[in-house]
Amino acid sequence: MSPAFAGDNVALRFGGAIGLLFNVFMVVIALASIILTVPSQKKLEAQRAAAEKGDTDAEAPVIHTGEARRDVAPPPIGN
Repeated sequence: MSPAFAGDNVALRFGGAIGLLFNVFMVVIALASIILTVPSQKKLEAQRAAAEKGDTDAEAPVIHTGEARRDVAPPPIGN
């Protein structure tokens, strides 16, 4: 055995290492999902320009600007 794994708590250290590797794996998955799902600023600007110009392209999705719709009642507050 190497000196790094000598002692009576080898299983405990191995479990800790596996836990840390699992956390790194989850961070990689989170970053990949963010990169794949959040649109870039350049793409958003192109979509806004197409919407303002009036292009009814099938590839230009509807852009929500954060404004509240006037024909829908606001959500209730509380129970």
